[in-house]
Amino acid sequence: MYKEDESRFEAIVRKAGNSYVITIPKEVLAKLSLSSNSGISVNIRKWKK
Repeated sequence: MYKEDESRFEAIVRKAGNSYVITIPKEVLAKLSLSSNSGISVNIRKWKK
């Protein structure tokens, strides 16, 4: 089942070859009612400061 939820949180992003690895804190996953096995789609945008 696909659940769409827009949330903002801090994560760790690192480059691994031609891909990016995004580490999301477990607390954020729990707050969004997701497990570490859930499929997650992430849109990355540069925040304007």
